[in-house]
Amino acid sequence: MKKILFVLSVFAAFIGVPVSILFAGMASALFIGAGSGMFVAYFTGHAPISGPFTFTEFLGVSIFLALLTYFYAKYAMKALDRFARWADEVKLN
Repeated sequence: MKKILFVLSVFAAFIGVPVSILFAGMASALFIGAGSGMFVAYFTGHAPISGPFTFTEFLGVSIFLALLTYFYAKYAMKALDRFARWADEVKLN
């Protein structure tokens, strides 16, 4: 049962995290990307990769997504373990 809940929590993270990135993570990734883009433009004399996202922005979003998914799954499993222990105590009493 715990394995099924873990798989479901990871699946929910992969659905929920991109939505949260659109609102929170994208801002930080864009700041990181814009800062590195200005750095590249200053020293090379031309703008970095054109398009909707630079490589650094993509990298920032990817790292943020990976960390958020990892911590979400880690703490979700702790919460599920506490809930299982509580349910066992209630069932025994």
